[in-house]
Formats: sequence, structure tokens, C-alpha cells
Amino acid sequence: MHRHPIQQIWEVQRELERLLQIPLRLGSDATTGQFSHIVERMLTEASDAWGHAFYTGDALPFQVIRDRLYDLAARLREIEQYDSNLLRRFQRDMAQQGDSTDFFGFRYEARTAAFAIKRGFDVSKRESPDLILSHSGDFICIECTSGRYTKDVDLSTPFEMSKIMRRIEVKMESAQDGNWPYQRRTILAIDITNVVHHHNKIHGETTSSSMLNAFLKYHLGLMMSDFPFGALVLEYFGRNHDRQQSGGEVLGGFHPAAEEVLFKLLPIMYPESDPPLDRYTVPEEG
Repeated sequence: MHRHPIQQIWEVQRELERLLQIPLRLGSDATTGQFSHIVERMLTEASDAWGHAFYTGDALPFQVIRDRLYDLAARLREIEQYDSNLLRRFQRDMAQQGDSTDFFGFRYEARTAAFAIKRGFDVSKRESPDLILSHSGDFICIECTSGRYTKDVDLSTPFEMSKIMRRIEVKMESAQDGNWPYQRRTILAIDITNVVHHHNKIHGETTSSSMLNAFLKYHLGLMMSDFPFGALVLEYFGRNHDRQQSGGEVLGGFHPAAEEVLFKLLPIMYPESDPPLDRYTVPEEG
């Protein structure tokens, strides 16, 4: 039986409360900076969007927000089913972060861990780098972050995507100052879905492969002499709500000094067979 949209919101709220071990309330103020308020805001927006759909017949805004919440719950469930201790580590890190701006990096890290589990890796979580992925008697690492659009960022050309560049620079500075282990077998993975969305709003594009390729070609060569990691991955996601399908695209490059294990295991983590983005709705919140 088809569940009423309000029931769908209630069910995903209860499930996220269980998985995150935090209370969530609809209608709460999401501007106070607490981590949980981002999820509460999304739940409230989903409820408001259903009210809009009821009167206008336009259900897409509700579906976008609902599916975003469903995706977060699904990834956390997959982590829980794999290892409840790993889920507790995510819960502990979330509680320590506490800031709403950390939510998007947390979500991307959870999604990356869940995808790695599906692709046959043994996954453990640490602080720096974020994830250790073991496979076939060897391991690689992933440091996750997300690029976010702000109004002061110029997306008029692929070469001025300074928000992404700043994310890379911050991680480079952190790695260089902190003497991280395993740097040349670590992937710096950046979720740029939000930046792609805003770029598409400016340029009217539905797929951004050309933009990402141009960005990589221009910037990767400039920064590789100082790049402290073994590989850089840019990743973005989208969903076709009419077809109930998800897709994404991954682009990246290796540092010349990358350890050999990266060349062997990175293609397992990011297989070329993943469906490309084609006329998908890219949600504004990433």
C-alpha cells in the first residue's frame, strides 16, 4: 500500500533518530548552528513541500528532499549492517563536530564508506585520513570533504571554481602541517554536487563532464608539485525522480609519486561502469 507523504516523513525521521542517536523535531530553527538542525530543517522543508504539492500538484520539490533524507538513512543502515561499531564511530564524530556546516562532509563520508562496503572493501574509520579501505591484503585511504557554493564564488568559467580549490588547499595545508600517515596511498575525495548544481543554474547545463574535465586539466597540473596525496577524485551525484534512479560521475587524477596500490584499488572503489549523469535532477543541497 502506498504510504501517505506525511507518514513517509515521520518514518524517515524516526529512522534517522535511531541511526544518529539524536532527537529530531519538525519546525525547529535550523540557523543556530547545531549539526542536527540541518536534518531537522530538511524534515521541515519536506513537510512544507508536501503542503505545496497538495495545492499545486508539483510533487518534485517534496520528492527531492524526501529522497535526500532516504539516501542518508539508507547509507547509515548499510554501515550499521556491516559493523555496528563503525556506525557508533560515525555517531561519535557527529556529536563531537556539532556544527551545521559539518553535516555535508559527514554525509559524504558516510556515503563513501557505504559505497566502499558494497564494493568489497573492509572499512575502518579514523580521524586523518577519514577512512581506511582494505582489499586483497592491502589498503588505501580516503580523506573526504565537500565543495559548497557561496555567493562570493565566481562560477562563470571552469577556471574560477575557487570554492573547490580552497577545499583542496585546506586539506593540503592540514596534511602538510600534521604529518599525516599514508599520504601517497590516500585519495582526496571531494563531493562537488552542490557546486555542479549552481554551475548548471548559471549555464543551463544538465551534465557537467566538460566543465569538470576542463577544471581538472587546468588545475591539476598546476598543483601537483605540492599535492601531498596520491590521488584526487571529484564526485557528484544526482537522481532522476521520475525513473527512481540515481547516478553520478567521478573524475580525478594520480600524483606521479602515488603508491602502486592506488592504481590497483582505486578502480575498484570508483568503477567506470557507474551510470553517468544524464538529465538528472541535481539537488541544491548536494
